[in-house]
Amino acid sequence: MPYDNGPDQHLVDLIESGRIRPCRAIDLGCGTGRNALFLAQNGFEVTGVDFATSAIAKAKLKAEAAGLKANFLVDDLTDIQNVSGTFDFLVDDRRSRCPASKFSRPVRPERVDPNSSG
Repeated sequence: MPYDNGPDQHLVDLIESGRIRPCRAIDLGCGTGRNALFLAQNGFEVTGVDFATSAIAKAKLKAEAAGLKANFLVDDLTDIQNVSGTFDFLVDDRRSRCPASKFSRPVRPERVDPNSSG
């Protein structure tokens, strides 16, 4: 699968710098879970969402093999039906396009610490 080569470097930098601290996160268009699993490894309560059933199945297998707790859901990002609750941090690697009006769950931006280096 394309893009199955580890987490996005910008995300890694944000987490390793301390600008984003562990919180409840959602990864839109998560594919096989590369970013979601990285977040789970770093103490985040993470939900990954993708429309591709096969990608979600792989993400679940990868999480199980690594002993990580992550929630993976199949859903259409243009008409989200299976996601509930609020999230503190949203990951969208821009390969998936989701109109903001279609995803109205609150995301709290104060989790980004502007005083941290990075």
